[in-house]
Amino acid sequence: MTYPRLNIELEPIRQNMTKILSTCRQWGIEPVAVTKVYRAHPDIVQMLLELGYTKLGDSRVDNLKRLEGMDVEKLLIRIPMPSEVAQLVEYATSSLISSIYTAKLIDREARNQKKKFKLTLMYDIGDLREGIYGVENLCKIAEEINALKNVELCGIGTNMSCMNGILPSKENIMEFLEAKKSVENCFGTKLDIASAGNTDVFAFLLKNGMIEGISELRIGEGMIMGTDGGEGVIEMLNQDAVTLEAQIVEIYDKPSKPKGVAGVNPFGEKIEQGADKGMRRRAIVALGRQDIHFMHLIACDKNIVPIGQSSDHTVLDVSDCDKKYRDGDILKFRVKYGAILSGFTSDYVYKNIIR
Repeated sequence: MTYPRLNIELEPIRQNMTKILSTCRQWGIEPVAVTKVYRAHPDIVQMLLELGYTKLGDSRVDNLKRLEGMDVEKLLIRIPMPSEVAQLVEYATSSLISSIYTAKLIDREARNQKKKFKLTLMYDIGDLREGIYGVENLCKIAEEINALKNVELCGIGTNMSCMNGILPSKENIMEFLEAKKSVENCFGTKLDIASAGNTDVFAFLLKNGMIEGISELRIGEGMIMGTDGGEGVIEMLNQDAVTLEAQIVEIYDKPSKPKGVAGVNPFGEKIEQGADKGMRRRAIVALGRQDIHFMHLIACDKNIVPIGQSSDHTVLDVSDCDKKYRDGDILKFRVKYGAILSGFTSDYVYKNIIR
């Protein structure tokens, strides 16, 4: 066995994908399956194709390259860097965008590659990440993009929850839809896509009902984790598809408080020391920040208490555990979104696909 390892069970993920696709299509929404968190892993992407997803999205062009030859729409869900425009046009069919500067670069490259490239213009409704702020500014840039010859403005999009945690509401979704209508009024023509957000919006609509006018959602977390961005459980979905295992490499009784004068650690942090609890049983697993940050892990043994982490080690207090852990034992963890993202990205974390 190789550790640390992510255990990825395909069947509960397939069930989540099936329920999301069915629900979205009942609402008249065509979901974009976001492959970012698992780096477009071929086994997981294959399930999307088998289930009939028509749109795949990722934030990295390198991941979109893995989708080459697949008969689906390929959307870059991060605002493209000017330096990657040539590869973007080669490997994707559409992109989210917020800048006329970048739109012109894409237009020029699409002409060079003899392609028509689709754009979704992002509107910022308050999470203050990407997007144009203010309807007048949105209409102005939309008109400039519409005048370009080799790109097509196919819709308006928005995002929430991902930076400042601004949650979806009927008010901000309606603001977004009204902004799209304003752009359509400027053109005198209807845009096909109203890309209203991510898994958080899907979860909001499940609880509060469909809002007419949304045509697209970009969903990744819900498929893999069965949760929304605030880690709220989506009841109809599975939450146990991915777990982490790590191996104990040292276990000793040691003082609960460090000895000596404390400065900052290699990450620039000054660690606050708690109360002195005397000698405690401390286990070290071979998993560090270069792999997965321990704040994104939840030990399946509820009596395990995380103490700290360096780049290569995670230290855990196992004093109150019923099981008497030993060197070489395997500890199992439930994972949050950040752990799956880091785990799939790290070459040091083994990916164990369970069919």
